[in-house]
Amino acid sequence: MSWVLKIKHNCLNEVVEHKDRLCAQGMDFDKTYSTTGRLNLLFTLIAFSANIGLHFHQIDVNSAFLNSPLSETVFLSIPEELFQNQQKLCLRLNKAIHWLKQVPLSWYQCLKDLLIKKKFSPCNLDPCVSYCKGENPAWLYIHFDYIAIFGKNFDYFKHNIAKEFKVKEIGVAYLMLGIKIRKCETHFSLHQKHFTDSLFHLYNMDNCNPVSKPLIPNENLTSAINEEEVKFRALGIN
Repeated sequence: MSWVLKIKHNCLNEVVEHKDRLCAQGMDFDKTYSTTGRLNLLFTLIAFSANIGLHFHQIDVNSAFLNSPLSETVFLSIPEELFQNQQKLCLRLNKAIHWLKQVPLSWYQCLKDLLIKKKFSPCNLDPCVSYCKGENPAWLYIHFDYIAIFGKNFDYFKHNIAKEFKVKEIGVAYLMLGIKIRKCETHFSLHQKHFTDSLFHLYNMDNCNPVSKPLIPNENLTSAINEEEVKFRALGIN
């Protein structure tokens, strides 16, 4: 195991939270994938909500992966910082912790079982979209520990999921998957200005100007060094 420290920023690049996690290291895994909602279906749900006048809220399940039960027997060594008298000890996990490769899938199955109990049905097009029929129909879009809720009255769902997990109610959705969301009178406005600005800052282009051809004429290109290759991959450039 190892300690991982992380600073969480909001869309204005303001520090909103300091996180520390005790995470697993190793290769003990079998099925590792976790389904995440398709982005085009999120856009479809947003457009659908604007068309028929649904509300669009968002909740965050705190430390969602830690709610996942484990079907395997997993032992982890204790971090060196916690050794007592230099005696190396190990622990057997009763529940999942971060960085276990099978945890994302276990969390999804745990949440899926709960939603089925609450009479939500998974969508045939995407297992990360669920819906509930009845007097107060609602639609859910799931991305790991973030849940977007579309409906007119979904307090019942919020109350039920809060009984099972610790949740942070964000309220009216304003930021999801790096997309800034603004509710207008007849539509939703979406943009990624903050994400674009962060890329400019990362690549030292804060003061760049738009041009018709983003290349320097007669520039002799050189091979990228290792550090540059990582940044190119982050931009989706091979």
